[in-house]
Amino acid sequence: MSEKGRIRRFAAWNTKRLFGARIFFDAASHAATDAVDNVQNTIDELRPKGRLRARSFGDRYRDGGIERFKELSRDLEVTEIEAALAAWDRDSSIYMITGCAALGAIPVLYLLGHRSFYLLIGGCILAMIAFALSMKADFRAWQIRQGRVGSVRDYFNDRLPSNMQILSKDE
Repeated sequence: MSEKGRIRRFAAWNTKRLFGARIFFDAASHAATDAVDNVQNTIDELRPKGRLRARSFGDRYRDGGIERFKELSRDLEVTEIEAALAAWDRDSSIYMITGCAALGAIPVLYLLGHRSFYLLIGGCILAMIAFALSMKADFRAWQIRQGRVGSVRDYFNDRLPSNMQILSKDE
């Protein structure tokens, strides 16, 4: 084979390789763009609507959201409301177990020899997301149990142990 033929074959091979890589990188960039858009949409869904102010997590409704809950559940039957409550409770439990499993997997994988900073960070992030989703599902179930569209502040006052009363015997 002549020198000119080798150069042509080499140039043709590199051209095919270049176009193959370009197609791959184009597909990868489109996939990354779609992933970023999906993450942005998820963040937008989780972000509270409107401006956050000092009273943003307080009551929006004068009656504590009882009328709003009645308005939203007017067309629903009791069985549908109970099914929704069971679904939110189930989701809360699943997310809580997932978060605990993510945290528990970190030391187990470390003991098995998978020592990675990215594993540690990824496990912690997965656990935080799962716990946040569990809290959201528990908040929705709490609203159904209360029969009102209550505020986040009311939810935390009701659910956190700081709301416990210490009873003492009168002397």
